[in-house]
Amino acid sequence: MPRLTFFLRLFLWFSVRHMRRHLGRVLVVLFGIALGAAVFTSVRLSVHASLQSFTRSMDFFAGTAEKVLVRPGGHVPESVMPSLLAHPAVKGFSPLLTTYVRVVPAAGGAFLLVGIDPLLDQPFRAWRLRGERADASERWLDLIREPKTVVLTEPLAREIGTVSGARVTLDHSRNRAEFRVAGILVPEGLALVEGGRVALVDIATFQEFTGLLGVLDRIDIRFKAKTTQKEIEDLAGKLPEELELRSPSAARDSGTAMIRAYQLNLSVLSFA
Repeated sequence: MPRLTFFLRLFLWFSVRHMRRHLGRVLVVLFGIALGAAVFTSVRLSVHASLQSFTRSMDFFAGTAEKVLVRPGGHVPESVMPSLLAHPAVKGFSPLLTTYVRVVPAAGGAFLLVGIDPLLDQPFRAWRLRGERADASERWLDLIREPKTVVLTEPLAREIGTVSGARVTLDHSRNRAEFRVAGILVPEGLALVEGGRVALVDIATFQEFTGLLGVLDRIDIRFKAKTTQKEIEDLAGKLPEELELRSPSAARDSGTAMIRAYQLNLSVLSFA
């Protein structure tokens, strides 16, 4: 024990003397260690926050869909919807289109524009307009019967400085048009996707605005109770070969894998 104490004192004596002689060098080393630890911690925190936000958004976006009809690398033709409607196992379906747009004149960055059928989409995703129930229902109908109408989330409306009833000009890579704000979404369900930076339009308005006539990004599908895997395979067999029935979690899982790969790269770089 005395020998251990002696060596400890000797070590501290030489270390302290060295630090006193090279105080600047010691401070630089300590600063480097602290900076490296801070960078590593911030990378992990930011990636975890991104992963949580992405997963949450994808869950809200998927809603109650049991399968998603997509075309890898392309769009789904609207002509398949009668086949879905006629199949005995299908309880309901909801077509969907998405893109990113900006407000003109510029007020904030790009945000997600979602095209839905307000009637078909109700059983799939939670969204609700602020205001009295009867008035809110009336404004939802405005999306269908009045071209160039849009509903915004509260954060997005604040960001671009607009209110219900006002007009905004949306800019897309293929078009620019003026829309009337039919209402503001209550912050729940679909309105929480992308951190609340979302706008909804009727799918016909979306197609006309973007020029994507007759095609869809995806069709979300729900099946009747006690539907068997064989019936789902029967439906898949009646669809065009280029279309695929996927799990709603497939996009989330692939996105999560990319974020985790990004996390690994940043973690390695943080040690460099």
